[in-house]
Amino acid sequence: MGLDFIKKKSASMGKRPSSALLKINKYNSPKAALDLIGHICTAQSNLNLSSCFDSYNKVVEELSIKCSESGVKWNNSNFINFLSSISNYTQEVFESNTHNVQVKVAIAGGYSSGKSTFLNALTNHDNLLPTGIEPVSVVNTYLNCSSKIDKMIIKGENLNGDMVILNQEVLDCIRHSKDSNVNVACVLKKLVIDVPTEELYDGITFIDTPGYNNSSARNVENNTTDKETALSSFEEADVIFWCVDIEGGTITEKDFQVLSKSNGKPYVIVFTKKDKKSPAEVTKICRKALDDCSKRLGEDNPPVVIAYSDRDGNEEGTEGSFYILEDGLSKEDLIDSVKGLGKKVLDDVLYELTKSFEKEREQSASYSLELENQRKQLAEGKAEWGKILHSNKDASLAEKDELKTVMIDSYNEILEYASGDFQYWKEEYREDLIERVFWWMERHHSNVNESLKKAEDEYKDVVGKKKLEELCREYISEYSVRLKQTFEVCYREAEKLVEDNNRKLQTIVHADDLDVFSAISGGNYEAFLNCLSEGVDLEKTNSAGYSVLTWIAQSGNNEMMQVLIDNDVDLSLKDGNGYNVLEVAVMCHYKDICEMLYKSNPSLVHDSGNLEELSDKNNFKDWLKGNIK
Repeated sequence: MGLDFIKKKSASMGKRPSSALLKINKYNSPKAALDLIGHICTAQSNLNLSSCFDSYNKVVEELSIKCSESGVKWNNSNFINFLSSISNYTQEVFESNTHNVQVKVAIAGGYSSGKSTFLNALTNHDNLLPTGIEPVSVVNTYLNCSSKIDKMIIKGENLNGDMVILNQEVLDCIRHSKDSNVNVACVLKKLVIDVPTEELYDGITFIDTPGYNNSSARNVENNTTDKETALSSFEEADVIFWCVDIEGGTITEKDFQVLSKSNGKPYVIVFTKKDKKSPAEVTKICRKALDDCSKRLGEDNPPVVIAYSDRDGNEEGTEGSFYILEDGLSKEDLIDSVKGLGKKVLDDVLYELTKSFEKEREQSASYSLELENQRKQLAEGKAEWGKILHSNKDASLAEKDELKTVMIDSYNEILEYASGDFQYWKEEYREDLIERVFWWMERHHSNVNESLKKAEDEYKDVVGKKKLEELCREYISEYSVRLKQTFEVCYREAEKLVEDNNRKLQTIVHADDLDVFSAISGGNYEAFLNCLSEGVDLEKTNSAGYSVLTWIAQSGNNEMMQVLIDNDVDLSLKDGNGYNVLEVAVMCHYKDICEMLYKSNPSLVHDSGNLEELSDKNNFKDWLKGNIK
């Protein structure tokens, strides 16, 4: 049929729907997702803070050595280990960038209860978390709010406990893991997002949890149920925001069953989508929820009940999109009261150090008082045994001679009546008998002496223990101050290092952050995908008049061209020179690209100019006749 067929335009060859703006998630590709998984698994923290806490650890080690050499023992046998663990704990907090967190708020509830929408609105990021009826929060997501940053930073904690820098697309990748059949969440313990917010939310970390009632099956990503993941957030949260779709009209029995596992923590009931009800209905539902919670979860821990809509309303009794049942309580008051439930890490650690040392001091003082009572009792017992020993010794000296005389006289008197056969006993054993009696007297004296020595040893032991407790309290007085002062210095040093790193993350320009035309020219596929992730206008042209499509064709990059074809772009778009992508490919004699374009959209041939003329160079015309039919 040759080129005659190419020249005939057919109405049956219609164009597929397409758009000039292309934005893709590169991680929807299984290969890209697998590369991401490999990156996450092998990543290590780029921030080494261990040296910041060297001076603190040295003071702990010094205290440990002193205790070992002196024999001082702590009431809590793990006390030194506790002191040592503080630096590791603080490093982990810094690495997750939660050192400024004052309070952790778990956002929980059933799936499709409006949790993510509520969080997006609070943080003023409409697309921060995926929303919709599909359950998307496979892993707990931590949102660190800060007014001191202007760019969102996304990190993930891998299975080794190291934090790795990620991007917005990873959130979408987790959401669309079924599309790529690659479960990125399987290598993540949690996601941590530093979110620029208004100052009101400074110090708050929101924990976005999966809907507890999505499914009882274990997720293939992390082998946990959504309920288990949600409940795990209760353990570390300071307060719980429980979201309920107001269209249901009430808190369900299953909701109460899960809420009952919050261990008495403060909680807020958030009825979402309040625009679906009239103001009167909203108030009625909120009041009933307050009564139900008091009955089911205890009157000593009543919740704050609010209603929320992502649509601004002007109904009476509302403040913006919030309705708070408690009279006179504004959204700002609520957030401030929530923040008051927690402490920042530095304050928390200093408080724990103070509390731990004070507990050791109190227990040492109590033990010392117990030892003093023992010492007094032992002193009395020791004095009593001393008296007994002294009186026995004096009696023995006076009684020995008298006893000896009496025994000899009695012995002699007995022997006078005996026959001569007993003469041997008279001469040999009379003195031995007396010595035996004396031996028994000495033995009694020795027993008394041993009892006295035992009393003295016990007394010395108690006195020694009492001195060790006094030394222990001296250590407490010295090291409770030194450790707190040293820790604060170390903390400030680490804080400065982290803040400097955060500033770099705010302004960093990655090597692959090229414009799309430079990425194409350099054949940088990764940078090309990054550009598409940000969104590319396919009608935009470079200084030479080429569009993205025609520049790829001119560069002869099959892989990049296939990406655009796979995303159904409009291949008929003309560039600044008046050519479409097929025309440029023909002019450049790129056979593979011509075949790819023709296979994708045969009608493109009829949207093009005279391909014979464009291809009339070398032997390309002959190839075109034989292959493009």
